[in-house]
Amino acid sequence: MNRYYLKFRYIAEIFLIASFMGWIYESVWYSMVENQIGFVNRGTLFGPWLIIYGFGILVIISILKHFNIKNGYLIFIAATVIATGIELLGSYLQEALTGSFSWDYSSFFLNYEGRIALKPDIMFGLLSLYGMKQVVPAIEILRDKYGESKLHNLIFVLIFGLFIIDVVISMSTGRTAQ
Repeated sequence: MNRYYLKFRYIAEIFLIASFMGWIYESVWYSMVENQIGFVNRGTLFGPWLIIYGFGILVIISILKHFNIKNGYLIFIAATVIATGIELLGSYLQEALTGSFSWDYSSFFLNYEGRIALKPDIMFGLLSLYGMKQVVPAIEILRDKYGESKLHNLIFVLIFGLFIIDVVISMSTGRTAQ
């Protein structure tokens, strides 16, 4: 297979897995921990992905690799700062595009305009540390073992295709987060 395609697929797989895991984390958190009644789909799309997590982990990976940060404590600190910045910028971008942003941390300790707060920022740091130490290495092992397989490629194309369809439908219907 073409090495550029394989590189794209690797990056897209990290993006999709992180987006899916972020959707699970937030949907479970808001459905169970935040005392919501019933299931809460925290995504801005119809499907099970929260894309800020996908973009976030790609930015975090890029910065950590650029500065060769491998120590768990430093990963946590750097990822917390980076994720906080991404969430702050993401809130302004989403507000500029849709008129509002999807979360409100105004009741949280040490918040800024309800856009960022200490508790979720620490959680993002912990999730990033888990992603960097567990998820990304697992993806790399699967890539090395099954990267050229037709089944792996078929599964990727199907999931990525569903994601693209979801983006198009969500944008065309004006879907916004809960």
